[in-house]
Amino acid sequence: MIDGEPGRVGSALASESIPSKRAGRIAKLEAELERRGLDAIIISGFENRLYFTGFSGSAGVALFTPGRRYMLVDFRYVEQARL
Repeated sequence: MIDGEPGRVGSALASESIPSKRAGRIAKLEAELERRGLDAIIISGFENRLYFTGFSGSAGVALFTPGRRYMLVDFRYVEQARL
């Protein structure tokens, strides 16, 4: 299991930027994939997808492999997924 966010408001970790927090989450996820010998993970739940990617659209799937990341969305969310 991937650990949750250790920081709280007012801590040094709370001042980290959102992209750097996501990068740390993704690094932990990729390390866990390697540790378990998995080739990939698909993240489809809204909250989990938002946590790892920042994508807030209602439809989409994130696919993570060690060293590669994909965001699969329908045509309505192409622009948002590029951000």
